[in-house]
Parts: sequence; structure tokens; C-alpha cells
Amino acid sequence: FMLDGIYIARPQAQEVSFFDIDRVEVLRGPQGTLYGRNTTAGLVNVISAKPHEFFEASADMTLGNYNTRQFTGIVNMPVNDSVSFRAAVNIDQRDNYVEYEAFDGTEAVDISDFKDNRSIRLSGLFNFTEDMTLLVRGDYSQMKGNNMASVPVHNFFETPFTDPSTTEAGEGVSPVYVNR
Repeated sequence: FMLDGIYIARPQAQEVSFFDIDRVEVLRGPQGTLYGRNTTAGLVNVISAKPHEFFEASADMTLGNYNTRQFTGIVNMPVNDSVSFRAAVNIDQRDNYVEYEAFDGTEAVDISDFKDNRSIRLSGLFNFTEDMTLLVRGDYSQMKGNNMASVPVHNFFETPFTDPSTTEAGEGVSPVYVNR
């Protein structure tokens, strides 16, 4: 998986790359000669949009269940005929669909936000001559949240050979994660 030809080493970082894109290239493997040794099975190359010579601005917002909030904003700003800049921001947040409860009467613990991703990408395009251009691009992503969205097996059984109905509350009983 690559962003603008740069290898993305962590799978979690792939999620924050899909905003303000020009195209997505899916190449069958092996692609080691052109893209390096991590592409034996092929690659997905996400190409982000370049700055261009006219003003452009857009925003996209999504609201959903589990307090889902997604926002993408883009501004393309030409300075003159040979210099233009582009800024894009993406925010992706969602609460957890699992609740943490305790048997012994203690208060439930809030394990939200499940996802709290924020990304920004800045680009500058400098056209020196008709044949010589320079594209400078930088991005920053911050991925936070409590991604514990599964119910642990020990919520169902203490051990494989004991009957959970005979266990009294408070005796070795672990917290419970309940699907909403």
C-alpha cells in the first residue's frame, strides 16, 4: 500500500490516506523492480490531488449512528501563474459499540472514542518553466481512540470446564463488555 508512491508501513495508516484523492492505482504483482521488495503480490497506490491553477474549495460532512462524525475539507489556492497551494483536512470519529459494565455495582467505564483520526495534507506546485515543475507535499496524521471493539472470551467462560452459572458475583468475575 502506497500513498503517492511512498510505502505505508502500518496498516492502520492506510485508513487515513483516502481523502482528496486524484486516483487509485491497483497493480498486479510482482512490482519489486519499480516499487521495492514489499510489493511481491502487487500494490495499491493512492495518488492524492495536485494543486492546480484555479481556486477550488469543498467540504463534505457525514453524521451517523454511534456518534459518527466525518469531515473532509479542501482548499486549492493559486498564488500566480506558476505557484499554487492545496490544503486538505480529514477528521473521522466514532464512538464504540461495546460498553464496559461491572458485576460488583461499580460504575461502567466509557471506552469511547473508538476512532479519533485527524489528517492534514499540504501541497505546493511550482512551475519554473514549461518543462520543469516541483511538487512538494507533506502530510500528518494522528490516530487515537480506544479500538477495543470485541467481547473477550473470558466474559463467557471462566475456564472451559466450569459452569458460569455457579460463579457468584465478585468471586473472580471479570468486567463485562456488552454489545449495544
